Amino acid sequence: MSPLDLTAKALPRLIFEEIRYEVKSRNLPLTSEELALVTKAIHGQPMSYQWLSAIADNLQNQIEVELPLPKRLEKWQKEFRQLQPKMFDVRGGYELSKKIRTWLVAAKAHGLIKEVIHLVFHPLIVLLEKIVEFFTELVKRRPK
Repeated sequence: MSPLDLTAKALPRLIFEEIRYEVKSRNLPLTSEELALVTKAIHGQPMSYQWLSAIADNLQNQIEVELPLPKRLEKWQKEFRQLQPKMFDVRGGYELSKKIRTWLVAAKAHGLIKEVIHLVFHPLIVLLEKIVEFFTELVKRRPK
């Protein structure tokens, strides 16, 4: 085993005082009221370390200073969330699987199972065919 083998560990969420300390220690151009707003915007958020770093970078680089701080934080948070990888919602997936099961049972009871399966899977098959066509064309055009 190499001494460079690393295991990723989830970081604990930052507590309010830690966030405030981190923001203050970065010597950002903030009033005490703005410091409280930034701390509140970070507290309790998922990926709080990355979110804190993103806010600090934006403040340090004077991004969108024409907007009031609450508007900037709101805008930045929306952008930050869009850049984050989407997590699979287990509960939502379970609820969806229950709905699909209900539809299939109802379709079977009404003798419509073939029609339902066609409606569900036909678009997926067409999409798969288009993907295969795209990659086939891409390989043909590849410079040799």
